[in-house]
Amino acid sequence: PRDEAIVFVGSNDKGSLGIYTIQANGSRLRRLSDGGGTYESPTWAPNGRFIMYIAGTGQRYIVREGGAARLVPSGPTCLSSQWVPRAGQ
Repeated sequence: PRDEAIVFVGSNDKGSLGIYTIQANGSRLRRLSDGGGTYESPTWAPNGRFIMYIAGTGQRYIVREGGAARLVPSGPTCLSSQWVPRAGQ
């Protein structure tokens, strides 16, 4: 959303899928998800400050580029991440 960084799913040498960011110019490749498990469906928040992605178990995680991922508590199993405005916003 900021034309600076791209978020994508990539495979590591063990074949698990992880969430990565890279600058549009090809620099600063960074893995956002931890080394274990499979992660998919990354989406940028509308403000461009956060990324949400899904673990293979259907749990949602949210991370600020450069920060640690946090599990989004409760809710049903999620197959695809998406940002939805809260009522009144």
